[in-house]
Amino acid sequence: MADGQTSGGSAPASQRRRVSPDEIVERARKVLDELGGMDVDRVTGVEADDEGWRITVEVVETRRIPDTADIIAKYEVVLSRGGRFRSYRLLGRRRRDQLEDVL
Repeated sequence: MADGQTSGGSAPASQRRRVSPDEIVERARKVLDELGGMDVDRVTGVEADDEGWRITVEVVETRRIPDTADIIAKYEVVLSRGGRFRSYRLLGRRRRDQLEDVL
């Protein structure tokens, strides 16, 4: 084998390209769009751990007039360290004019 090649077809962990947080957020947006046609309004959290990434986003589920009455849903998307989809789940819903408990 030539230098830099490994058997088995996959690169060792030390040579795998790391996925940036920006790429992870874009992949989470794409997952929500493909699974439910959801357009991400804003990203509220990105967390990396040993098993992968947890991205928390808010989407507008229902647009209303005035926009303060829009229905906002919060979702958590879980991706592997390499950015592959693992799961997503609804965390809750609120009207846009309702504040969340963040304390």
